[in-house]
Amino acid sequence: ALARAVEREMGLFAGVLSSLGELHTLSDAVSEEAFAEFAGKGLLHQKAILGPFGFAQRIPDDLRAAVEFDGDDSGGRFKITEWTLSGLAPAGRRDEYYPLTYQSPENGLGLPLGFDLGSLPGQREAIERLRAGGGPALGASIRSPDPDAPSGFFILASIGAGSEFRGFTVARLWPQALLERALRQA
Repeated sequence: ALARAVEREMGLFAGVLSSLGELHTLSDAVSEEAFAEFAGKGLLHQKAILGPFGFAQRIPDDLRAAVEFDGDDSGGRFKITEWTLSGLAPAGRRDEYYPLTYQSPENGLGLPLGFDLGSLPGQREAIERLRAGGGPALGASIRSPDPDAPSGFFILASIGAGSEFRGFTVARLWPQALLERALRQA
């Protein structure tokens, strides 16, 4: 019974995360304000299952300048960043980036908008698994702010597939919390 409950919980988590990618494909026809209102009111089930979630868009290097904010009204909304030994800094040059372009709630994933999720250790491999098979894929390991808490993982689900791969939805999976929910059902 416990194994079935764990499988159900994991399947629900992965299914809800994947469904957000389908929602993202409709976003071209929706204003930012309308999406924010929908996300605040219409995604209660998703938020209850996933907790904080976000979208990361694939940005080729030749489009980086067009999406980055440069202090005037001609650029985008953020700078593409990554962690360095001295803290958050502009991302180094590479062929493509996967900046966090949206998260709910604000700062819910603990990363700033524009942070290149592809820069995290182990994350590129997860992204390549998404491109190859659609996912969901287990991404980088993360630590809870509580030093005594167990580790979690970023879970990714693709937006688009193959040559149409446009990025991914992302949420944090805490295996201990998933197991506790399954135990309550078993």
